[in-house]
Amino acid sequence: MKKLLQEIPKGALNTLGGALGVMLLAIISKQIRSVLGLSLSDTQVSSIQFWLLVFAVSTFLFVGWFLFFRTQRKLRLVEKQLRDSLTTPRKILDDYEHLKKRGFWVHRKTGQRVCGSCLIAGIESPLSAASYQDSVGRFDRNVWICGRKDCRQEYFWQKGDV
Repeated sequence: MKKLLQEIPKGALNTLGGALGVMLLAIISKQIRSVLGLSLSDTQVSSIQFWLLVFAVSTFLFVGWFLFFRTQRKLRLVEKQLRDSLTTPRKILDDYEHLKKRGFWVHRKTGQRVCGSCLIAGIESPLSAASYQDSVGRFDRNVWICGRKDCRQEYFWQKGDV
């Protein structure tokens, strides 16, 4: 719509400029005729001026309509693209990469690890690193664990993850 509003003044200025030019031609035609010594009657000059005016106005109207319809076509195309993008649901694969061997998803831009079970349900739950120890206090294992209380899914930890 903004582009359309920018195109309208251009067409209006073109039309106004053409009309102003024809009016100036009509005003100074007698002086030009007397200076050049043309032997045209006033009716012939008026007829020429009239048809020049009709031609100029027609040309500028055609250019104005052409610009208007071209802008309308572009506007419809953009509106269709917007409608299509709004009706197409967001896909998980657009934003995330699935690590099949590990079972969780990684955000493509931020690198944040996200729980696969929660993400499929539409919840973006980040994973956090956890270390477990056995009952004696010795190291048992490291895992990635879902931060959502209802899920608490654990994922395999690989050396070099952190």
